[in-house]
Amino acid sequence: MEATGYAIVVGGGSGIGRVCALAFAKAGSAGIAIADINIGAAREVAEECRVIMAGGDEHNGSTRATEALQIDVTSETSVNQAMRHVAELRITKSIMAVSEVKPKSVTSQDEGPPTGAEGFITNGFPAADLRRTQRHITGHNANGQSVFLITDCETPIECNGNADMRFARENEPPLYYPNGSVVRMIDFAPGIESPLHRTVSVDYGVVLEGVFQLTLDSGESRIMRPSDVSIQRATAHKWKNITGEGTMPGRMLWVLLPCNDIFVGDKKVEGFLGHLEKEYSR
Repeated sequence: MEATGYAIVVGGGSGIGRVCALAFAKAGSAGIAIADINIGAAREVAEECRVIMAGGDEHNGSTRATEALQIDVTSETSVNQAMRHVAELRITKSIMAVSEVKPKSVTSQDEGPPTGAEGFITNGFPAADLRRTQRHITGHNANGQSVFLITDCETPIECNGNADMRFARENEPPLYYPNGSVVRMIDFAPGIESPLHRTVSVDYGVVLEGVFQLTLDSGESRIMRPSDVSIQRATAHKWKNITGEGTMPGRMLWVLLPCNDIFVGDKKVEGFLGHLEKEYSR
């Protein structure tokens, strides 16, 4: 069993609840909240989970969170307080049951049917259950005062006369600019996997919400959680949203910068997008 999301276990201080909490810890949960009316018992189980998540070394700090909460399920006030506390910890979803998920093997960009990756681009933003974001861009008014406007196009950016703002309003951004930058935020539906693809650019990817699996064409992969950063240097890769065992949406932010042509040996590395090509045909 693999459980890469967050879990809250009510009644986790003893019995079946304790067993479930320890199972989540062993299965790789990003965080576990142990909720029980007996706060002392909840703390003991939270410590057991922390040791498991630290690889058995109680002195080894783990980046995965455990938390003990006191809750009385007969009290609406107690339940609401516990849920607010969980939300503050970014443990925002309850995982009540987990089934085994078998990972897919890496395929070439031409193999197999579409993975549904078009959906996370064309079906709207934000995805259900994710926050709406705001972008704040500053500039100057006629008196020279700094004010909030509403992006960039080329580098160096031409801000005089708000030329960059006009450009942004009049032009849909391509995948990346050969002499500028693009900041792109994408919401992934539950379980969505992008096609294997490569852009001849340097891409900084940041996980904002959820858990993602980043897989390279060599078959190597990494799990990324909120605040984790990847730096793609014109390498072939694909993304899969595995938040909550593929049951919840996820969100990532990318900053794409141009780079020179890439050569491995004497062979020039070419970019490809698979069936996402039509989304960035400009």
